[in-house]
Amino acid sequence: MRDPGDDPLIRELREQIDLADQQLLDAFSKRLRTAVAIARRKEACGFSPIDPKREQDLLDDWRSVSAGEIPDESLRELFDLVLALSKREVSRPG
Repeated sequence: MRDPGDDPLIRELREQIDLADQQLLDAFSKRLRTAVAIARRKEACGFSPIDPKREQDLLDDWRSVSAGEIPDESLRELFDLVLALSKREVSRPG
């Protein structure tokens, strides 16, 4: 049985996946750091940590940027997960 990794096109596509994964992780790390900074600033200023209008605006922006390339159900699931993970990170002591 042949190994799919022996196929040059599959190897090239996997390299593209690896690069995209690295970019995704870098972007998510930056998002988490920024979310923590915003949360600390909100706390210092006495603002509510949760802003439903901002969350809806973000989701609308995601939909616009996606331009239908990502099915809405998948986009919403990803958005909800990113928000949940961001909120969890923000709630950590530090």
